[in-house]
Amino acid sequence: MKSEKLQTKINKYFTIFTICIITTLSVIIGLCSSYKLQAETGENLADTARQISMQLDQFMWNHYHQLDLLKAADVLVTDDSYQITSTLINQLHDSFPSFSWVGVTDADGIVKASSGDILLDSDISERPVFIQGAKGDFIGDVHEALLLSDLLPNPANEPLRFVDISSPLYDQNGDFKGVLAAHLNWDWAQERVSMTTESFRDSQKMEVLVLSKDHDVLLGPKKLIGASLVQTMAKTDQDNNRQWASITWPDDQTYLTGFTASTGYDDYDGLGWTIVVRQPVEIAYNNIVQLVLLLIASGGVLLLLFMMLSSIISKKLTEPLNRLSEVATLLKSGRKVPMPDSNGICELENLESALSNLFSDLNITDAALSEMKTIATTDPLTGLKNRLGFENSINQCSKTLDPLSHSLAILYLDLDGFKIVNDRYGHDIGDKLLIEISSRLTTAARSNEILSRIGGDEFLLALIVPVGAAVSVIEPIARHIIEAVNRPFPCETHEIQVGCSIGCAVYPEDSTELQTVIKYADKALYYSKYHGKNRFTMYSSGISSR
Repeated sequence: MKSEKLQTKINKYFTIFTICIITTLSVIIGLCSSYKLQAETGENLADTARQISMQLDQFMWNHYHQLDLLKAADVLVTDDSYQITSTLINQLHDSFPSFSWVGVTDADGIVKASSGDILLDSDISERPVFIQGAKGDFIGDVHEALLLSDLLPNPANEPLRFVDISSPLYDQNGDFKGVLAAHLNWDWAQERVSMTTESFRDSQKMEVLVLSKDHDVLLGPKKLIGASLVQTMAKTDQDNNRQWASITWPDDQTYLTGFTASTGYDDYDGLGWTIVVRQPVEIAYNNIVQLVLLLIASGGVLLLLFMMLSSIISKKLTEPLNRLSEVATLLKSGRKVPMPDSNGICELENLESALSNLFSDLNITDAALSEMKTIATTDPLTGLKNRLGFENSINQCSKTLDPLSHSLAILYLDLDGFKIVNDRYGHDIGDKLLIEISSRLTTAARSNEILSRIGGDEFLLALIVPVGAAVSVIEPIARHIIEAVNRPFPCETHEIQVGCSIGCAVYPEDSTELQTVIKYADKALYYSKYHGKNRFTMYSSGISSR
């Protein structure tokens, strides 16, 4: 038998062992990481669906309650001439453009007052909005316009679709006097979806669909509007707790699909909608492909390193290896040190160079990961924290907060009149205004306060206040913020001025759940919005019923 050099045998056995270990670890790590990445991507889609569902439900709840507030005016049943009623209806219509039509009928279904006098004196007694509204509070699902299709402006020349809201009117004797009815233009849903997904929808090729209770497409790609997705949604296996799945759709394309069922908001029970967010699997799983390639490349690099190491060991260069290990430790800590003398050994020089390049790459990777974390938690327009960054910060703050001496106040801010600025001067001016407002808020905030822009013209501010002194501390801060926002904003040839409505809730006094405190601050904000705007409101337990 032909003998082999010890160095050759060691290299051969060490190489076989290394290949087995690297292959095994790569397969295990790849499978585990791939499943984790797949689950994270699916959960992200499901979370986006949940955010959109919350936006839609809150919008419906808000407009449903606007009609409730109008219905509470006794004049609707005492105004025999309907002149005051007509004025109130037109004011509501002008304040909330999503109402395409608002009207009041008499007990026979004849329209006696309406926005813009549209359908005035028309008989709608056979329409579901009257029939169901006469029985009790009614919210109907999306349908195409019939009576109003030729009476309302339609610049997009698309079929008009509405959501019906109606409620019976009774006089003080309990006698039925008619119905307060409204049609919500379905375009508002697309606007809400766009607001939630505009930052990533196009780049990641995400598509959002809203399905009816019967799984008919109410909102989504034009080619799917009105289509039934009963069979498609049957593939989601909704019996388990997972709200995402990889599904082949009717176009024979496979999408990673996140979904959630609309559950309503507050006292609005919802219409049984299902919100679906889908993304082509080749895009959704792009990170998994990159991970596999990285594992292959890493395995190749490691294999080369171990082969060189085996060559060094075979020559029993323990002393140079020990010196090299010390240098590698210093390089790992980020220090720059010279490599030890290799004694003119080529293999050792190669290993030194590879280690130096490896740690250099690792330092670059650490810097890139830090930058990615910053991007994920920062609003790209204003440089403030985004919602994720805000939630991370307040969660960390709540862990170190002493509830016996201090509370965490959360202020929910919304600009008054910002939509008008966007509509009149364009989104570029609107973005400049948001940047200026963010700068003013940053100046107004103290160094230890947490400020974020969570989307659109909405901001959150968190600050630590002494227990029991929230109102006395926050009120002057809120006034200062409102004054700062109210200052005119010179822009080119225009001078723009917007207002600021603020709601505030306190953790843990109002709730021990931070998300609930944010929701309460949002309710207080809505109270400010609809009780004069440009004002500040502290949350209280009865505020949602005012």
